[in-house]
Amino acid sequence: MKKRTFLIGLFLSLTPLSQTLITKSLVAVSLSGISLSSISSVNAQDGFFFFYSGDQKFEAGDYEGAIKDYSKGLEINPKNGNAYLQRGNAKEELKDYEGAIKDYEKAIQLNPSDSLPFMNIGYIKNELGDFEGALPYLNKSIALDPKNAGAYYNRANSYSGLQNFYSSISDNTKAIELIKNSKVKIKWMKISHAYTNRGFAKEKLGDYEGAISDYDKAIENDSKRYEPYLNRGRSYYFLNNQKNACKDFEKAVSLGDTTTGVWLNSAGGAWCRNL
Repeated sequence: MKKRTFLIGLFLSLTPLSQTLITKSLVAVSLSGISLSSISSVNAQDGFFFFYSGDQKFEAGDYEGAIKDYSKGLEINPKNGNAYLQRGNAKEELKDYEGAIKDYEKAIQLNPSDSLPFMNIGYIKNELGDFEGALPYLNKSIALDPKNAGAYYNRANSYSGLQNFYSSISDNTKAIELIKNSKVKIKWMKISHAYTNRGFAKEKLGDYEGAISDYDKAIENDSKRYEPYLNRGRSYYFLNNQKNACKDFEKAVSLGDTTTGVWLNSAGGAWCRNL
Protein backbone atom coordinates (compact mmCIF):
# COMPACT_ATOMS: atom_id res chain seq x y z
CA MET A 1 0.00 0.00 0.00
CA LYS A 2 1.04 3.54 -0.33
CA LYS A 3 2.81 5.63 2.20
CA ARG A 4 1.27 8.40 4.20
CA THR A 5 2.39 11.48 2.29
CA PHE A 6 5.91 11.97 3.50
CA LEU A 7 4.87 14.96 4.92
CA ILE A 8 7.11 16.04 7.39
CA GLY A 9 6.49 18.88 9.47
CA LEU A 10 9.67 17.96 11.18
CA PHE A 11 11.91 20.92 11.93
CA LEU A 12 10.02 24.01 10.93
CA SER A 13 12.90 25.99 12.35
CA LEU A 14 12.94 29.65 11.39
CA THR A 15 16.15 31.41 10.46
CA PRO A 16 16.95 35.04 9.66
CA LEU A 17 15.68 34.17 6.20
CA SER A 18 12.49 32.77 7.73
CA GLN A 19 12.40 29.33 6.22
CA THR A 20 12.74 25.68 6.97
CA LEU A 21 15.97 23.83 6.51
CA ILE A 22 14.79 20.26 6.45
CA THR A 23 12.22 18.41 4.45
CA LYS A 24 9.54 16.18 5.81
CA SER A 25 10.21 12.71 6.76
CA LEU A 26 8.50 10.01 4.81
CA VAL A 27 6.93 7.35 6.78
CA ALA A 28 6.65 3.79 5.80
CA VAL A 29 3.55 1.90 5.14
CA SER A 30 3.44 -1.77 4.43
CA LEU A 31 2.14 -3.65 1.47
CA SER A 32 -0.96 -5.67 2.09
CA GLY A 33 -0.09 -9.08 3.40
CA ILE A 34 -3.13 -10.52 1.66
CA SER A 35 -2.53 -12.04 -1.74
CA LEU A 36 -5.82 -12.31 -3.62
CA SER A 37 -6.14 -13.24 -7.26
CA SER A 38 -9.76 -12.13 -7.35
CA ILE A 39 -12.35 -10.92 -4.92
CA SER A 40 -14.36 -14.08 -5.51
CA SER A 41 -11.59 -16.10 -3.86
CA VAL A 42 -12.00 -14.22 -0.60
CA ASN A 43 -13.38 -16.16 2.34
CA ALA A 44 -15.64 -13.68 4.11
CA GLN A 45 -15.79 -15.92 7.17
CA ASP A 46 -12.07 -15.23 7.76
CA GLY A 47 -12.52 -11.48 7.34
CA PHE A 48 -10.44 -11.41 4.15
CA PHE A 49 -13.21 -9.73 2.18
CA PHE A 50 -13.15 -6.76 4.53
CA PHE A 51 -9.35 -6.65 4.63
CA TYR A 52 -9.21 -6.64 0.85
CA SER A 53 -11.90 -3.95 0.65
CA GLY A 54 -10.03 -1.90 3.26
CA ASP A 55 -6.86 -2.09 1.17
CA GLN A 56 -8.73 -0.84 -1.91
CA LYS A 57 -10.24 2.07 -0.01
CA PHE A 58 -6.87 2.97 1.51
CA GLU A 59 -5.30 3.10 -1.95
CA ALA A 60 -8.15 5.34 -3.10
CA GLY A 61 -7.59 7.72 -0.18
CA ASP A 62 -10.82 6.79 1.60
CA TYR A 63 -9.16 6.35 4.99
CA GLU A 64 -12.35 6.47 7.04
CA GLY A 65 -13.88 3.80 4.82
CA ALA A 66 -10.73 1.72 5.11
CA ILE A 67 -10.82 1.92 8.90
CA LYS A 68 -14.43 0.71 8.93
CA ASP A 69 -13.60 -2.26 6.71
CA TYR A 70 -10.48 -3.23 8.64
CA SER A 71 -12.48 -3.01 11.85
CA LYS A 72 -15.20 -5.30 10.45
CA GLY A 73 -12.57 -7.79 9.33
CA LEU A 74 -10.87 -7.71 12.72
CA GLU A 75 -14.18 -8.48 14.43
CA ILE A 76 -14.16 -11.74 12.45
CA ASN A 77 -10.42 -12.41 12.61
CA PRO A 78 -8.70 -10.49 15.43
CA LYS A 79 -5.41 -12.32 14.83
CA ASN A 80 -4.55 -10.54 11.58
CA GLY A 81 -1.58 -8.37 12.55
CA ASN A 82 -1.29 -6.85 9.09
CA ALA A 83 -4.85 -5.53 9.33
CA TYR A 84 -3.94 -3.72 12.55
CA LEU A 85 -0.89 -2.29 10.76
CA GLN A 86 -2.99 -1.10 7.85
CA ARG A 87 -5.71 0.33 10.07
CA GLY A 88 -2.98 2.17 11.95
CA ASN A 89 -1.74 3.58 8.65
CA ALA A 90 -5.23 4.85 7.84
CA LYS A 91 -5.59 6.41 11.28
CA GLU A 92 -2.21 8.06 10.87
CA GLU A 93 -3.33 9.60 7.59
CA LEU A 94 -6.21 11.16 9.53
CA LYS A 95 -3.78 12.44 12.21
CA ASP A 96 -5.27 10.10 14.81
CA TYR A 97 -1.81 9.41 16.18
CA GLU A 98 -3.00 7.92 19.46
CA GLY A 99 -5.25 5.47 17.65
CA ALA A 100 -2.54 4.65 15.14
CA ILE A 101 0.01 3.85 17.84
CA LYS A 102 -2.47 1.53 19.58
CA ASP A 103 -2.97 -0.37 16.32
CA TYR A 104 0.76 -0.53 15.64
CA GLU A 105 1.34 -1.89 19.15
CA LYS A 106 -1.26 -4.59 18.49
CA ALA A 107 0.44 -5.38 15.18
CA ILE A 108 3.74 -5.77 17.06
CA GLN A 109 2.08 -8.09 19.57
CA LEU A 110 0.80 -10.31 16.76
CA ASN A 111 3.83 -10.01 14.44
CA PRO A 112 6.83 -9.16 16.64
CA SER A 113 9.32 -9.77 13.82
CA ASP A 114 7.76 -7.15 11.50
CA SER A 115 9.92 -4.02 11.38
CA LEU A 116 7.23 -1.73 9.91
CA PRO A 117 5.03 -1.03 12.95
CA PHE A 118 8.15 -0.19 14.97
CA MET A 119 9.22 2.25 12.25
CA ASN A 120 5.77 3.82 12.03
CA ILE A 121 5.61 4.43 15.77
CA GLY A 122 9.05 6.04 15.52
CA TYR A 123 7.77 8.25 12.71
CA ILE A 124 4.78 9.41 14.73
CA LYS A 125 6.96 10.22 17.71
CA ASN A 126 9.17 12.31 15.40
CA GLU A 127 6.07 14.09 14.16
CA LEU A 128 5.13 14.87 17.75
CA GLY A 129 8.63 16.13 18.55
CA ASP A 130 9.49 13.17 20.79
CA PHE A 131 12.80 12.42 19.09
CA GLU A 132 14.25 10.64 22.10
CA GLY A 133 11.18 8.42 22.34
CA ALA A 134 11.35 7.60 18.65
CA LEU A 135 14.86 6.13 18.81
CA PRO A 136 14.10 2.81 20.58
CA TYR A 137 11.41 1.98 18.00
CA LEU A 138 13.60 2.90 15.05
CA ASN A 139 16.54 1.00 16.53
CA LYS A 140 14.31 -2.07 16.83
CA SER A 141 13.01 -1.63 13.28
CA ILE A 142 16.57 -1.58 11.96
CA ALA A 143 17.56 -4.58 14.09
CA LEU A 144 14.68 -6.55 12.58
CA ASP A 145 15.39 -5.39 9.03
CA PRO A 146 18.84 -3.87 8.42
CA LYS A 147 17.83 -3.11 4.83
CA ASN A 148 14.87 -0.92 5.79
CA ALA A 149 15.85 2.41 4.23
CA GLY A 150 12.84 4.18 5.75
CA ALA A 151 13.90 3.26 9.27
CA TYR A 152 17.36 4.76 8.74
CA TYR A 153 15.80 7.84 7.16
CA ASN A 154 13.42 8.39 10.06
CA ARG A 155 16.13 7.72 12.63
CA ALA A 156 18.26 10.33 10.89
CA ASN A 157 15.43 12.80 11.48
CA SER A 158 15.35 11.81 15.15
CA TYR A 159 19.07 12.49 15.42
CA SER A 160 18.68 15.87 13.72
CA GLY A 161 15.93 16.74 16.16
CA LEU A 162 18.34 15.90 18.97
CA GLN A 163 21.07 18.04 17.35
CA ASN A 164 23.17 14.90 16.74
CA PHE A 165 24.03 15.84 13.19
CA TYR A 166 26.92 13.43 12.74
CA SER A 167 24.63 10.48 13.41
CA SER A 168 22.01 12.04 11.14
CA ILE A 169 24.53 12.20 8.31
CA SER A 170 25.49 8.57 8.89
CA ASP A 171 21.90 7.33 8.80
CA ASN A 172 20.95 9.42 5.77
CA THR A 173 24.02 8.03 4.01
CA LYS A 174 22.86 4.50 4.80
CA ALA A 175 19.36 5.28 3.57
CA ILE A 176 20.77 6.65 0.30
CA GLU A 177 22.92 3.54 -0.16
CA LEU A 178 19.97 1.21 0.43
CA ILE A 179 17.69 3.12 -1.92
CA LYS A 180 20.31 3.06 -4.67
CA ASN A 181 20.89 -0.68 -4.29
CA SER A 182 17.26 -1.68 -3.95
CA LYS A 183 15.71 -3.54 -6.86
CA VAL A 184 12.27 -2.58 -5.62
CA LYS A 185 11.23 1.05 -5.96
CA ILE A 186 9.21 2.25 -2.99
CA LYS A 187 7.07 5.13 -4.15
CA TRP A 188 7.07 7.00 -0.86
CA MET A 189 10.81 6.65 -0.25
CA LYS A 190 12.50 9.24 -2.45
CA ILE A 191 16.25 9.60 -2.48
CA SER A 192 15.95 13.36 -2.96
CA HIS A 193 14.58 13.71 0.57
CA ALA A 194 17.52 11.84 2.08
CA TYR A 195 19.99 14.01 0.15
CA THR A 196 18.16 17.15 1.29
CA ASN A 197 18.16 16.07 4.91
CA ARG A 198 21.80 15.02 4.82
CA GLY A 199 22.62 18.41 3.36
CA PHE A 200 20.71 20.04 6.20
CA ALA A 201 22.81 18.17 8.76
CA LYS A 202 26.03 19.16 7.00
CA GLU A 203 24.87 22.75 6.88
CA LYS A 204 24.21 22.74 10.61
CA LEU A 205 27.79 21.55 11.13
CA GLY A 206 29.13 24.40 8.99
CA ASP A 207 30.04 22.19 6.00
CA TYR A 208 28.33 24.43 3.48
CA GLU A 209 30.17 23.09 0.44
CA GLY A 210 29.26 19.52 1.42
CA ALA A 211 25.68 20.63 1.94
CA ILE A 212 25.57 22.23 -1.51
CA SER A 213 26.81 18.99 -3.05
CA ASP A 214 23.94 17.10 -1.42
CA TYR A 215 21.38 19.70 -2.43
CA ASP A 216 22.69 19.44 -6.01
CA LYS A 217 22.02 15.69 -5.93
CA ALA A 218 18.58 16.23 -4.42
CA ILE A 219 17.72 18.58 -7.29
CA GLU A 220 19.10 16.14 -9.87
CA ASN A 221 16.68 13.52 -8.56
CA ASP A 222 13.69 15.83 -8.12
CA SER A 223 13.77 19.34 -9.51
CA LYS A 224 10.15 20.10 -8.59
CA ARG A 225 10.63 20.43 -4.83
CA TYR A 226 11.52 23.84 -3.47
CA GLU A 227 13.29 22.67 -0.29
CA PRO A 228 16.68 21.78 -1.81
CA TYR A 229 16.77 25.10 -3.73
CA LEU A 230 15.94 27.01 -0.58
CA ASN A 231 18.53 25.15 1.47
CA ARG A 232 21.20 25.42 -1.22
CA GLY A 233 20.52 29.12 -1.40
CA ARG A 234 21.08 29.40 2.33
CA SER A 235 24.40 27.57 2.09
CA TYR A 236 25.48 29.86 -0.75
CA TYR A 237 24.48 32.80 1.42
CA PHE A 238 26.65 31.53 4.29
CA LEU A 239 29.54 31.25 1.80
CA ASN A 240 28.96 34.90 0.81
CA ASN A 241 27.86 33.88 -2.68
CA GLN A 242 24.87 36.19 -2.74
CA LYS A 243 24.27 35.89 -6.48
CA ASN A 244 23.73 32.14 -6.41
CA ALA A 245 21.87 32.41 -3.12
CA CYS A 246 19.39 34.86 -4.59
CA LYS A 247 18.86 32.71 -7.70
CA ASP A 248 18.02 29.72 -5.53
CA PHE A 249 15.68 31.71 -3.30
CA GLU A 250 13.83 32.97 -6.36
CA LYS A 251 13.63 29.44 -7.75
CA ALA A 252 12.21 28.18 -4.46
CA VAL A 253 9.54 30.89 -4.61
CA SER A 254 8.66 29.90 -8.18
CA LEU A 255 8.10 26.33 -6.95
CA GLY A 256 5.63 27.39 -4.28
CA ASP A 257 7.70 28.57 -1.31
CA THR A 258 5.37 31.31 -0.11
CA THR A 259 7.28 32.05 3.11
CA THR A 260 10.45 32.90 1.21
CA GLY A 261 8.31 34.90 -1.20
CA VAL A 262 7.10 37.08 1.68
CA TRP A 263 10.68 37.54 2.88
CA LEU A 264 11.90 38.34 -0.64
CA ASN A 265 9.39 41.21 -0.86
CA SER A 266 10.25 42.54 2.58
CA ALA A 267 12.98 44.91 3.69
CA GLY A 268 15.12 41.91 4.62
CA GLY A 269 15.09 40.67 1.03
CA ALA A 270 16.03 44.02 -0.51
CA TRP A 271 19.63 42.96 -1.10
CA CYS A 272 18.40 40.08 -3.26
CA ARG A 273 15.92 42.19 -5.21
CA ASN A 274 18.64 44.78 -5.89
CA LEU A 275 21.25 42.38 -7.27
